[in-house]
Amino acid sequence: MRNCYNFNPIKDFKSCLYSRGLYENVSVAFDYLKFETGNEVYTENLPKNYIIAFLSGEHEVTGGSIGKHLFKSGDLVCLPRHSKISGITRNSGEIITISFDIPLSHCDQRIIHNYLTSQPMQRMKITTIPIRQAMKCFFDMMRYLIDNERVCLHLHKIKLDEFFILLRGFYKKSEVISFLGPAILGMSEFSIYIYSHYHTAANLQELIENSCYSRAVFYRKFKENFGTLTPQRWFNIQKRSQFLDVGSALEMTPKVMMHKLNLRSMSTMTRLCKDLFDCSPNALIKKLKY
Repeated sequence: MRNCYNFNPIKDFKSCLYSRGLYENVSVAFDYLKFETGNEVYTENLPKNYIIAFLSGEHEVTGGSIGKHLFKSGDLVCLPRHSKISGITRNSGEIITISFDIPLSHCDQRIIHNYLTSQPMQRMKITTIPIRQAMKCFFDMMRYLIDNERVCLHLHKIKLDEFFILLRGFYKKSEVISFLGPAILGMSEFSIYIYSHYHTAANLQELIENSCYSRAVFYRKFKENFGTLTPQRWFNIQKRSQFLDVGSALEMTPKVMMHKLNLRSMSTMTRLCKDLFDCSPNALIKKLKY
């Protein structure tokens, strides 16, 4: 029996007041799935990186980047974007999947940078790590929230950050590197540049100029690596997310906001905020408080 699960990170999430009308695109998604013995899944091309937590049962997964592996209850694995995989459930069970682009907190960026600068760029075997007690509590909570439809785009984003905090806190650095390694190595130099520099660029033109590519080459490479979203659309989505994260902090002021966003001047921030939200930074801060 073939299961019709679609590895598509875009879900029909209910939006809380904070995320409604503010998050235009979802870059991370959690999903909770139950499989009966004999259920099958198949995909030619994973659209994002996928972390899979095997909560119960036994699931045999086959793919070019993973070979053939029998995952059991308590296994945690990260499958890189563009993987071709098929699977069959040997004993009925449950899994939670997390689709994401790349972890972008400062701590996670340092882990990625250290890996890229200290390890040879060669094919890396996909490695499982155990679901330790802290992670088990995390996935139990996610299962409860999804089961009771208490999720929104904002919560998914926060929970991804929490997942990586737990990953850094309860696993050795060598485990984190081997776990994320295949996803990191699957990134092109262009993707790494974009993810490493978009947050400090005041606008798309600055991002293009600092890339050392012509505008035409930049757009072509962007389409190859990021799909159908235009560079401007993608850049605006990321900047909106930055503004929302910073602006929602307690006792935030426009001046502090400017520094936290790494923008050079108040006029630059005001112009960007006007383009993204059609309001001033001060009005956005007030809007996010209520």
